Amino acid sequence: MKRSVWMVSIWMLALIAWPRPAAALRTGDDAVELKVDFLANGPVSLVPAKVDRDRANQLRVLVIFRADAAVGGGLLPLLYDLQHRFPNVKMVALCPDTEEVAKAFFATLPNPNFATALDRTRQTTAQYMAGSAIFPKAFVIDYRGRIIWDGEAVDLGEMLESFAAGTYDESRQRKISPALEELQSRMRSGEDRMAEYAMQRVLEQDPANAAALRMRVFMLENTERVDEAWRLLERQLKAAPKERKLYLMQLDFASRQGRYADRIPEVVAAYMKNVPADPAGDGAVGWLLLTRYPFDAAALRDAGKLVDRIAAGRQGRAETLADADAWNLAALYAARTGRLDQALEYQRRGTALLEKFAPHRVSASKAFEEYYAAAGKAGQEKTP
Repeated sequence: MKRSVWMVSIWMLALIAWPRPAAALRTGDDAVELKVDFLANGPVSLVPAKVDRDRANQLRVLVIFRADAAVGGGLLPLLYDLQHRFPNVKMVALCPDTEEVAKAFFATLPNPNFATALDRTRQTTAQYMAGSAIFPKAFVIDYRGRIIWDGEAVDLGEMLESFAAGTYDESRQRKISPALEELQSRMRSGEDRMAEYAMQRVLEQDPANAAALRMRVFMLENTERVDEAWRLLERQLKAAPKERKLYLMQLDFASRQGRYADRIPEVVAAYMKNVPADPAGDGAVGWLLLTRYPFDAAALRDAGKLVDRIAAGRQGRAETLADADAWNLAALYAARTGRLDQALEYQRRGTALLEKFAPHRVSASKAFEEYYAAAGKAGQEKTP
C-alpha cells in the first residue's frame, strides 16, 4: 500500500532531542569500510579494492536505521522495492541498536533482498553519522569508493532514479549537503532567520529539494505561520512545476491544515497539466487523495481522473511494480464509488503483480481482497 513520506512532525520532534552533529561524512568524502556483523545477504564491501571504470554504474548504498525512529520500519519495504528496481545497486541496512533490538527490527521484513547488518561497536555508525540526528540516513557510494549523495532515506529513490537517467549532479549535491546540515542545526536551535538563509542556499541550487522544504515547513507550522508555509510551497511549485513531489507535499500539507482543503482541485489540475502521466506518480497522488481526504467529494473525483489516466496509459506496455499500486488505487476508488465487485477484481490484479515483484507486500494486498469480498457480501444481505 502507498505510504506518505511527507509526514514529518513525529520524526522532527525526535530529531530535535538529539545532539548537534559534528563532522559526519557527507557528499564528496571517501567512504569508510563497514566493520559490522551481517545478518542477511552479506558481506557487502562499500570500498572497492581498486578502481574499475567498467563498474561506473555499480553503486553501493548504506542506510543507517534506528529501531525506535518513527519512520524507520516503514522504510524497510521501500528499500526492498528499490533493490528490486535497481538490481545493480548493492544495499546495506545497518542498525546500531542492541543485537536483540536490531534483529527484532529487521524481522519485521522477513527475507529481505538487501543486506542487513548489526553495528555492535557503533564504530561505523559513529564514522558516518557523528551524532547526526537524521535517521534513517542514506549514503550512496560510487565505483571509486566515494560518497556521491547523502540524505534522508525517504529521498533515496529519487536520487537513484536521477542517477539511472544520467541527470544526477554530484557537484550540486556537494554544495547542498553542508547547507542541509546547517539548516538542520539551525532548526534544532530555533534560529529562524539563519534557518531561512540556509534553506534559501539549498533552494538556489535545487528549487524542489524535499529535505529542505520538509524542515522549513515543519518550523513554520510549529510557529503557527501556516500561510507562510503554504506560500513557500506555492513559490517553489512555480519555480519547478514539473516536480511531482512538490504537489504531494502541498496536498499532504493541506490535509493537515484544513483551511486549504478547497484548493485540492486546483493543485490536482496543475499536477495533471504539468507532470506527464506515470503509473507510479499518478498512483501516489491518487492514493494520497483517497486516504488523506476520505470524505472529500472533490478529492474523490480527482482520484478518479488519475485512475482513468493510468488506465489510458496501460495499453500496449508491460506491467511493472508501479502497476500493482495503480491497481490498488483503482480498487479503493471502485470501493468508494460503490462498485465492490470491481474493487475485488482490481485488487486481485494488484496482488498478482505483487506476487511477482514484491512478495513482502502480498499479505497486505490479500487483506484488502478479503475486506472487499466481505463488504460486497454484507451489502447483498437484507436488512432485518
